[in-house]
Amino acid sequence: MHERPLSAKGARWAIATPHWAATDAGVSAFEEGGNAIDAALAAAVTLAVVYPHMCGVGGDLFALVASADGDTLAVNASGAAPAAADPDALRRRSALMPEIGPATITVPGAVSGWATLAERGRFALRDAFRAAIALASNGVEVARDLAGSITYHARELAEDPGLHEVFIIDPMELETALAADSRS
Repeated sequence: MHERPLSAKGARWAIATPHWAATDAGVSAFEEGGNAIDAALAAAVTLAVVYPHMCGVGGDLFALVASADGDTLAVNASGAAPAAADPDALRRRSALMPEIGPATITVPGAVSGWATLAERGRFALRDAFRAAIALASNGVEVARDLAGSITYHARELAEDPGLHEVFIIDPMELETALAADSRS
């Protein structure tokens, strides 16, 4: 595996992300004439594909954006509780917030945050998706941190039929894939 840079800089910009593909997407946005918001959106949307365990469509977004004239935009796109959620019923079940299960789920806010931020960018929001769509369509190597997280949670993933189908590779399939990879 060839290590690619996680950060880059130009004469009037800099970007750093936890994955090279997101950094590349941000660099492309800058090089195409976009501003910092365009680069951040391109990076965030790409991270949703290549680093989904840390930055995903189903998550939340918080941002502070300072403009050249000194105004600051604060975006709180954190997920709200579903409309049918019953706070009293949740309190009766436990005084503590549950760590797993449906009671932990909120309405994702990331996409609405992206849309709000795109209003201050130079490009349409759809332009932020180009790199992410290409990577999702063509595939990209699983990030080391994501592989580690999948391994760490392998038992829970294996116990859920839907998650098992997506995340757990049959040992024979793995051997075949590794053998084919070593030949290429």
